[in-house]
Order: sequence, then structure tokens, then C-alpha cells
Amino acid sequence: KFFADSSMNKILPKKFEEFEQKDYWDKFFKNVKKSGESEYFEWYGEYSEFGSILKKYVKPEEKILNIGCGKSLMSEQMYDDGFQNQINVDFSEDVIKEMAERSMLIRPKMKYEVMDVLKMTYDDGAFDSVLDKGTLDAMFPKDTPEQCQKIETMFDGIMRVISSTGTYICISLLQDHIIRELLKYFTAKNCVIEINEFLIKKSKLFPYLVSIRKSDKPNENKINLKLTRSQEVQTGLTKEEVIS
Repeated sequence: KFFADSSMNKILPKKFEEFEQKDYWDKFFKNVKKSGESEYFEWYGEYSEFGSILKKYVKPEEKILNIGCGKSLMSEQMYDDGFQNQINVDFSEDVIKEMAERSMLIRPKMKYEVMDVLKMTYDDGAFDSVLDKGTLDAMFPKDTPEQCQKIETMFDGIMRVISSTGTYICISLLQDHIIRELLKYFTAKNCVIEINEFLIKKSKLFPYLVSIRKSDKPNENKINLKLTRSQEVQTGLTKEEVIS
């Protein structure tokens, strides 16, 4: 969630560019702890709110890389739900140390590593899936040539480390410049893209879960939208309107 309390607003960035900076995040988590708020929170919803969608694309036995993990509890909740082959990375040494200590005894297979998503050193095809919960949005706050080049580097790294039929899962607000670059890049890479809408309880944010799967079949690239109708949201039904 985004913080509504005025005291919390004081520690949010004054400029969008700060979201990209390691020093900002180190200070952010320290200030959250001082504020008395829980330092473990979810910008774009709880795992319970999108887990049923995620399971359509990622299987428990797969090797998963979670990029820009921060202090989200998503990977812990996924581990407890059977997804135990995970590596979580972030460029903050403090975050990685603390999150690793949380799971050391109760989640022995969980791994945490310090890694810059723009300079990943994993082998080609090392992962079946890459998870990105808000990292793209944080890395791409403004639509500038420099930002676009940086995001292309990030996408190149993701494509390199996932297997030949691997999947990139991106949870994002899909601002105009983000969806444009996302589709521009991955439609040119022969990928099957599915965009799923989901709702966060008591939130004004409307994120999407985007599945981008590499295809080993020529010219299979396509885009599917899975949107929840307004009346279905009101009644709590789960039927989807699929637009291909």
C-alpha cells in the first residue's frame, strides 16, 4: 500500500528518480522502522490477492529469481505455499542480510543474494521464472532516452537468465510509458504476453500481473488481455473477459 499517514509521507521520495537509488532505499527502510510502522509491507498487494493468477504461470518445482525483493514478504509466503526453489536479489546489502536472517531457520532452502538487476551474473538460462513485483516501476519512473536504455538493459538481462521457454512475471501499475516499452521490447522477442488485472483490498492502486513467456515456436508472439468486468468485481465473481 501507499502510506496515507502524513508522518510516513515525509520519508517518501521528493523526486521519482530517488526510487532508483540504493542510498534512498537504505534510508527508507531505516526511517520506516523508526516511524513505528511495519517495515514489511507490500506496495502492490499481498500474495493472497494475486497468488491464484501467479500459479497459472509459475509452478512450485521451478527455479525462481525474484528481482528487487526489498522487504516484501511475497517470497516468504510463496515458499510457505510450496515454491521453495527461490533466489531473492536486491542491491541493498542491509535488506538482503535482514531478510536472509528472517528465513534462515524456518525456510532453509530460501536464498538471498546482493545483486544489481542491471548487472546480473547468473548463467544463461539459469532460471525457469523471473519475478518482478514493482521493480520495473521503480527503475522506470520517467520516460527519457536514458531511462529507456536502462530498462532495455534490464530486459536483456532477464531474457538472458531465463530458460528457452521461461517466464518473466511483472507486477506493475503499467503506466503509459511502461506498457509501451514492455510491449515494444517483448513482442520483438517472440514472446507470449498475458496481462491480468487484479484488485487490492482497500487500495486505490490498480496493478496488473503481466506474464511474458519465451516461445520456442517461430512467430508465436501474441498478447492476451484478461480483464475483470466491473459487475464481476462488485459481485465477487471470478469469470474473466478475455480479449485476444
